[in-house]
Amino acid sequence: MTKVEMIETIIGYLKTLSDRAESGRKDAQNEANQHVGAMQSRYDTFKEEAQYLASAQGLRKSQLDEQLRALKEVRAMLVSNSKPSAIAKIGSIVTLEDEDGVISRYFLAPGGGGLKLDSPAGECIVGTPSSPLGRAVMNKSVGDEVKYKTGKGVMVMELIDIL
Repeated sequence: MTKVEMIETIIGYLKTLSDRAESGRKDAQNEANQHVGAMQSRYDTFKEEAQYLASAQGLRKSQLDEQLRALKEVRAMLVSNSKPSAIAKIGSIVTLEDEDGVISRYFLAPGGGGLKLDSPAGECIVGTPSSPLGRAVMNKSVGDEVKYKTGKGVMVMELIDIL
């Protein structure tokens, strides 16, 4: 799978999530609209809860739509310039090696974090610049040390390849 195909896969995945968020927003808003008038008791909070849910689903859809916009820009960039960079950036596939010699690959993208994809270098996981690993690896070069915090402590890896 090429980088452009990887971006297309992420776009398809995020479009599905965005559609689900919009459907959930509409369902929650319809639920809120069905509860008319004053509350039956102080425990009757269905309308407020549905409104909160509709608002949260709307926010999630907005976030996903922003990620989709950014992914489309990356796709256009990859189509016009397919040369690999010497520095890790959005659109790069980075290969990291931990202290035990375990190799892992990440595709740096503005959305779809955690999604597993096949890449020209093998299976990789989508990493976003807002994730701890994404922040740590951005603008690094081959041979650089990458440190980031996890729930288990500080991870130290070496950047061994950039595609």
